[in-house]
Amino acid sequence: MGRFKDLTGRRFGKLTVVALAKERRHGKIIWKCQCDCGNKHLVVSSGLSSGHTKSCGCLKHDKAEDIAGVRFGKLTAIAPTKKRLRSNVVWKCRCDCGNETLAIVADLKRRHVMSCGCLQHEAVALDLTNQKYGHLSVIKKTTRRLNGNVVYECRCDCGKTNYVRSCSLKTGSARSCGCMRGNDLTGQKFGRLTCIELIKKGRKWQWKCLCDCGNETTVISNNLTRGHTTSCGCFKIAYGLTMGTSLIPDEIPDDLVKLKGSVLRLKKLIKEKSAKSVVCY
Repeated sequence: MGRFKDLTGRRFGKLTVVALAKERRHGKIIWKCQCDCGNKHLVVSSGLSSGHTKSCGCLKHDKAEDIAGVRFGKLTAIAPTKKRLRSNVVWKCRCDCGNETLAIVADLKRRHVMSCGCLQHEAVALDLTNQKYGHLSVIKKTTRRLNGNVVYECRCDCGKTNYVRSCSLKTGSARSCGCMRGNDLTGQKFGRLTCIELIKKGRKWQWKCLCDCGNETTVISNNLTRGHTTSCGCFKIAYGLTMGTSLIPDEIPDDLVKLKGSVLRLKKLIKEKSAKSVVCY
């Protein structure tokens, strides 16, 4: 073993080094430490010396977010417990039905846990057929179950059939097949493009746009809003035509841009047109 610095008896945050451990982690020395909270913890030397590890994990829990009194679905957080799940503080919660249950903050915020379980039972008992949630019309109940929830066959206003959990319908987390994600860009203009309608092309939803030159093209919303796509491609051609001339892209006539052929041929036409317009004195 190479030379190492003896940390026995030294203190790092809430940890006191007790002894050198026999284990090695990726070839690194590990120390046995005693935390002020009473827990024992194994830490690598670099974790102690760098200050990255200052406790057994309780310091992180002491700074945990206080959600007492906050409501999540049918649950109201009451108080934190001493239990830990995946290094997260477990909270005691009271359900609207009167029962108490335990859940971590992450599951509550992500809507993974919204009741003591009674919401699932209510969803099973309640038939949502023929009801409408957002853009989804419930067609029928299937025999499928997902995380204890009934899966319903739904039809979106766009015509697509989708399968959605009952809890997603009731909580409003699912309101379409996905076609309504993002902002409605209908009628908005981006560069030379004006959005007409949202259509599905392959597996993606794209916006059908009308260019100022008269051509139609399809573009994903991100490319429009971020300014990556501002024309059907005519602006790029027009820019190529201006190379070597005093013209700017917007001065190129649309009829020349639409002509079939290479950029060199179009350039030749532009130069000929420019030569005819020269006035000699």
